[in-house]
Amino acid sequence: MVIFIPTLINIVPDSINHKMASKILRERDKKQARRRRERIELKDFDMKFPVAPKKPSEFKFDKDNIDSFEYPVAIGNRVIEKKSDGYCVLLSVNNEIKMYSSNLNEWDIRCFPEVSGELVKLPHGYYHGELLGLKNADRFTSLDEYTAIQKRPKTNINDVTKELIEKYPLKIDIFDSLIIEDKAMLSKPLVKRRAVLEDMIEETEHVNLIHQWKVNNKEDLQKLFLWAIDNNYEGLIAKDPLSFYVPGSRDNDWIKLKEFLTLDLAVLGFYSTESSKRLGKPFAAVLVGSYNTETCKFETVAKVKIGAIKKQEEIYQRIKHLLCDKADNVVFSPEMLKIKKKIPEKVVKYGSDIVILEVQTQDITYNGNWHSCGLENEKAHSLRLPTFKQLRKDKTRISDVTTTQQIHDYYFG
Repeated sequence: MVIFIPTLINIVPDSINHKMASKILRERDKKQARRRRERIELKDFDMKFPVAPKKPSEFKFDKDNIDSFEYPVAIGNRVIEKKSDGYCVLLSVNNEIKMYSSNLNEWDIRCFPEVSGELVKLPHGYYHGELLGLKNADRFTSLDEYTAIQKRPKTNINDVTKELIEKYPLKIDIFDSLIIEDKAMLSKPLVKRRAVLEDMIEETEHVNLIHQWKVNNKEDLQKLFLWAIDNNYEGLIAKDPLSFYVPGSRDNDWIKLKEFLTLDLAVLGFYSTESSKRLGKPFAAVLVGSYNTETCKFETVAKVKIGAIKKQEEIYQRIKHLLCDKADNVVFSPEMLKIKKKIPEKVVKYGSDIVILEVQTQDITYNGNWHSCGLENEKAHSLRLPTFKQLRKDKTRISDVTTTQQIHDYYFG
């Protein structure tokens, strides 16, 4: 089998402005240096499954501005996949099948009989995929993908019923491999890993290879993205066909394209009002923040309201034992400390497991405000019109929290 591996020459289209051209060339240089380093690291990598999955980075763009789509294509991310709204899973298929969430918690494979019955047909190996709802209606959206997996039990086989399986059928989209038939795949480029998957995996109703498209220019990518949104996809992932699979990494080898930016932020504290107390609600709003990997502290970035009392109670039950009056690992800005009502009534002091919310925002700002995310010279990051999307039950590790550095890189492009 002959595989075409694309290469990039060190030029950019004439239509790109100087600032963007410089950014593209810098990223290409970074990729080449990273690839050399990764090749050495992966050579001696000790594979002890499960390992932390590789993750895509966020990308700032305007879907209506075609020039926004130049960057992913120009840095080589020309393999495009659907961005599903399910749960990332790691699969071990050997004498028995094991399934792990993105935070490496093992799920009982017996809870997913329609999936497990077809996974046994895969070649022995370790796989990375997405567990999501199987389309069973004409108007099936990314929300339905998510709802199905939310409704299905994951660790208690006694809670699984025939009715649940029929009403919320699931499938797995496989998009990468770590090992196949005892052959390590981590240091092979994506285009080769994909070719092996296509050669060895026969698709079934509940187990598929994620569909891929190839794009050659910004026009192709914009057209594909707008089509995906019109067809109720959550978005796209733009991947570099030369990228290695480095467990736990998050870089521009994989870029996430979504209509709205979403961040995985830690709950740092709770606010109450007279109205919320009168209505018997656990709180009125939550303070959320990023994690600064340099200082090893959480930094505030937004105050988010959560309207549904059922969701409030679910979040509160997961975190009430961690509430205290002061937490040394949370940084409050001087501006917040000046205004008493800005300080949460109770703050969260974390040990190991982190309570993470997915928060959607129109944009990230950087100006004078009362938050501490990336605070420097009286400027910090905050979120424009943040809204609560979901409690991330599948993410509980500190490494799952969006970092201050990621937010800073996103803002400055």
